[in-house]
Amino acid sequence: MFRLFSRIKPGLAVIAAGCYLLAGNAYAEDLNPKFFYFYNGQTPGNWTLQIADPGGWGINVVDKTGKSNNAKIKVSPENYNAEGDAIRAVWSRKKMRGEIKVAGSAIDISEYKDQAALTFDLKINAKPKKDVLVGIDCHYPCRAEVSISKQLRKRSNGEWFIFPIPLNCFKSDDFDLSKVNAFMISTEGKLNLSIANVRLERLPEGEAGCSD
Repeated sequence: MFRLFSRIKPGLAVIAAGCYLLAGNAYAEDLNPKFFYFYNGQTPGNWTLQIADPGGWGINVVDKTGKSNNAKIKVSPENYNAEGDAIRAVWSRKKMRGEIKVAGSAIDISEYKDQAALTFDLKINAKPKKDVLVGIDCHYPCRAEVSISKQLRKRSNGEWFIFPIPLNCFKSDDFDLSKVNAFMISTEGKLNLSIANVRLERLPEGEAGCSD
């Protein structure tokens, strides 16, 4: 389990030169798809929103609306700072794994392993019943996952919050940050979660993540 730090705030410098966030309005210019994966309701570059369950592990989401093949997960537009700039994902009671993810061509973010956090803007609508995992794929079966269930259960329903996970917390025997092709949230249980933005942000000064 990783330790969730709380010093990251809107307006903190994004890793990418030429990209920046303006505090309070979650607005970004010159979005670089190496660092932004889902932002202001859009997927920069060739990133694509997908939902998945055992009936199909890569179903593209159109207009932030859809349902996985076995109906484990369905998604619909959500409002964060503007109409439709976020997505709501609802996992059913069906006893199977369901995922929401952004997937695309491989990128190399290995140089930022100890410098950056994979960062989400999230809202809990109904707290998880089972384990919730955030995963980074590097072409299946290459994957590393971090459990976030404990941290989510501590949050109040209906409130947006920033949720950073240092890249160096993602570990597995074959994990490779030089060929990342997907970022995901998954659970086998029931969950109702809204997601506004997915991106890399620089770790606060003095924060070492999981390399402490």
